[in-house]
Amino acid sequence: MLTDAAIAALTASGEGSFTFFPPVRGFGENRWKYQEATRIEFSAVNQAGGEQVWFPRSAVAYITVEEGAITLAFRKEMEYSNGAVWPVRRQVDEPEEPEPEPEAMGTEAAGAAVAGAKAGPAAARARAPALSRRRPRWGQEPVFLVLAVAGSAALALVLVLVAAHAWLQPRQRTDSTPIDDPNLFTLTREDNYYDVVRKLGPPESERALSLAGSTLSQRALIYRGRNYAVVLLGVEGQRNYGQEQRYIGAIRLSDGAVVGSVRMAHDSTTDSLLKIFARQLKE
Repeated sequence: MLTDAAIAALTASGEGSFTFFPPVRGFGENRWKYQEATRIEFSAVNQAGGEQVWFPRSAVAYITVEEGAITLAFRKEMEYSNGAVWPVRRQVDEPEEPEPEPEAMGTEAAGAAVAGAKAGPAAARARAPALSRRRPRWGQEPVFLVLAVAGSAALALVLVLVAAHAWLQPRQRTDSTPIDDPNLFTLTREDNYYDVVRKLGPPESERALSLAGSTLSQRALIYRGRNYAVVLLGVEGQRNYGQEQRYIGAIRLSDGAVVGSVRMAHDSTTDSLLKIFARQLKE
């Protein structure tokens, strides 16, 4: 692209004369004089015919200065048609000329650009055009290729480790078989210990439960053969200890699921309490 620094090199000698490479088709003479520029275009006058032509700044690949002669190299060959310049449309049988490289114009172009310009700030700005060489693509750099391959290999290794960990992780078996005991679901919050024993029979074992910060007493009546435990909640320090504890729900022993609960004040249930007690029964 024709940069502002390259334009400074054109005007450094005060004449602004230059040539194009390759020459613009449609003009007999390849001698031009710089006129003005916008952000996307610049204009030049053909010194032989006097025509002022506007060129896109992006069409210029680089600029060279050799022995005081300034040359603007196009990215593609251009032609003048209908009052404007266009890239040359090549025929099928016409071989395309390779895009000019900075080396083809001489490797000492940068030094000549500085030597051919006036001393002072204009000479410093003239150094920039000599550096306008095409950057290699990232895929052509060995370092980038190595980094890309290493990154892909690391990602593949991580995926393999995650899959292996998931495959080797022991799977916990849970028995979610529904409770097949209709008597269990006849219990209500009014039933005490003796009511539960009368409806379900004596439990195989009993276990005291705890609730942090609570003065209430809790215990579980465990029916392991039926895969559930009945939870009772009462008040400590009263006579007829067992009778003061009331039914608040049932827990399935195999997976700790709540299979029965009762409704409390303010339209809430005992589910949250039963989940706490289910963790204690698993210990």
